[in-house]
Amino acid sequence: MIEDIADTQLDAALYAIAVVEMGSGEQVPEMHAAVARDLERIYSDLENALDADFFCGASSLADIAVLPHLVAASFLGFVLDPQTRRVDGLGTDPACCGA
Repeated sequence: MIEDIADTQLDAALYAIAVVEMGSGEQVPEMHAAVARDLERIYSDLENALDADFFCGASSLADIAVLPHLVAASFLGFVLDPQTRRVDGLGTDPACCGA
C-alpha cells in the first residue's frame, strides 16, 4: 500500500508540477496550490500509516519507496515542516541512504 501511494499519488503530483513549472520556467500559482493540497492529504495518509519511526515497524522497502519523493518534493518547493510533520529520522537509515 505505501509503495503504491509513493509510485502513484506522490509521483503523479510531483511529476505534473515538475513538467509544467520547469517546462515554462515559472511557477504556476494555481497548480502549485493544488499540488500543495494533494501533498498535504498524501502526507497525512502516510503519517497515519507510520508504525513508530517506520512504515512497517522497521526500515523496509516502503520507507525507501517514499524517501525519493520527499526529496523531490523539497526540491520543487514543498518542504516538510518539522513543526507539523514527523521528520526526525528521515533519510538516516543506512539501508537507503548509505549512512
